[in-house]
Amino acid sequence: MEPNYCVHPGAIIKSILMSIDKTQQWLADEMGVKKTIISDLVRGKRNVTANLANEIEKATGYKAKYLLEQQNEYDLFVLRQEEEKRAESIKYSSNSNGFGTIFALGAQTLSFAA
Repeated sequence: MEPNYCVHPGAIIKSILMSIDKTQQWLADEMGVKKTIISDLVRGKRNVTANLANEIEKATGYKAKYLLEQQNEYDLFVLRQEEEKRAESIKYSSNSNGFGTIFALGAQTLSFAA
């Protein structure tokens, strides 16, 4: 059974910075980026790209591939959560004419013989 949660890689970056006693500003300076980019990463508002992961590895020694793997896991988790929500919004009703109708909010109605 898969867990029902996933950590954004920004949380890992925050932990890395805490463990080496460095600030987001330090990381931004080391990477040559604006502090808002690091802040957005840490808050889960920005995805880790290959370029960012590579620069974080250069600055901290934390392997870029692990950050990218975590980003992929997170993206897949979010996608599956969205799919579950869409599936839950689909409702089934039986018409008096013996046909069933499947409908979803904002989607096309499909009918089939029940």
